[in-house]
Amino acid sequence: MFRIPAQTQQSVVDYYLAAVDTVGAVTNPPGGTGRNPAGSVAPTYFFSYSAYLFGDVPTITHTSPGNLFSTSGAVISASITGVNLVTTGINQPVLWYRVDGGSFTSVVSSSVSGSDFTFNIPAQPENCTVDYYFTAKDQSSVKTSPTGGGGKVH
Repeated sequence: MFRIPAQTQQSVVDYYLAAVDTVGAVTNPPGGTGRNPAGSVAPTYFFSYSAYLFGDVPTITHTSPGNLFSTSGAVISASITGVNLVTTGINQPVLWYRVDGGSFTSVVSSSVSGSDFTFNIPAQPENCTVDYYFTAKDQSSVKTSPTGGGGKVH
């Protein structure tokens, strides 16, 4: 077993393996020419991993606005933080909402200021019930608020 020493947060480590049998024959990855003796060439292809702080999942803080008596839509805000929080693209924070127990629909934030994300739920019919929850992702996990996602809603 070999150990790669601890790395700094969010660093990428490239490594390769070379094997030597009992008669001294060396097996290298593609493009390599030796076991790091002087003049050897590093391989063309590497194994790679990224170092992330274990257990640092996103945190979502939200205060429900309570009952909204409006058919013009609702503006919902949440503070979402995390060391490796993904804030753009397909994995950015999302608000999921449903109307009267129907299927959930996703909306991405309409604005972001620091860790404050604002989401707009479009106008809905009068006297309906809108349930919602949030999802946020980091490099290795998904956080929902409330915990349990669609099974528990605000």
